[in-house]
Amino acid sequence: IGQAITILIPRDRQDEEPGILERIRRGESLEHYETVRRRKDGTVFDISLTVSPIHDEKGRVIGASKIGRDITVRVRNDKRRAAQYAVASLLAGSLSLDKVGAPIIRTIATSGHWIAGSIWLCENDCATLRCATTWHAGGPQLARFEQVTFATPLASAVGLPGRVVSSHKPAWISDVTRDDNFPRAAAAVKAGLRGAFAFPLRAQGKIVGVLELFSPQIGRPDKDLIQMVEALGSQIGLFIQRQQIEEELQRQKEAAESANGAKDRFLANLSHELRTPLNPILIWAG
Repeated sequence: IGQAITILIPRDRQDEEPGILERIRRGESLEHYETVRRRKDGTVFDISLTVSPIHDEKGRVIGASKIGRDITVRVRNDKRRAAQYAVASLLAGSLSLDKVGAPIIRTIATSGHWIAGSIWLCENDCATLRCATTWHAGGPQLARFEQVTFATPLASAVGLPGRVVSSHKPAWISDVTRDDNFPRAAAAVKAGLRGAFAFPLRAQGKIVGVLELFSPQIGRPDKDLIQMVEALGSQIGLFIQRQQIEEELQRQKEAAESANGAKDRFLANLSHELRTPLNPILIWAG
């Protein structure tokens, strides 16, 4: 009360309000305008605005009546359904995690306020986890956090991916900068990361990897998100397993071709070495 309306508007949307006010000045109304606004604690949420001009007895616009409806749940559900379809399409049209990994993370991130994420793959039955691919919204500090992520292998139960592997279920960290079991905390502070969430990637009941997401806001458990990633975790996990099987088959094929080449060279050398002493024997025998 008594303050500028702009305190409710996120920095990246400050140019919206002048346009709305100009329409009100012209006597126009605004129906179901969907946008984003700030709460008192600084967090943002989705909102639908209906704005109507208020006229005096002479018909002049002297103010505005505004109704705001919180549509966070609907928008979130729409985004998550869209993310599920998009991830399925990405997996169906790609043969390599290197090519599809970052788009998958970005697609899931758009279902919430996530600005970075990574996919970790298991080694030695998940005794060790290594980052395979990452995505972030941009900026030098997030790029630095990406470098630290690639350079930090994790053991089971260590870090966010490690605790997912050890517990076999999704895990939340409300604030990674204050978590005792987050080895990348220093880089996260510089990157402005706070909340984090990760879920297992499964194939035939076995964990093959972990996908983690990061937000600049304090993390809060979200049951709907957990339900969504259960299906996504299986889809992505089966894709990873299929790729690993194909890579193993390719290695076996290359090894077989190498063995066949070695056999052919051996037989060629053997034939040459035997022919040299046998020729005079054949002559003498003749």
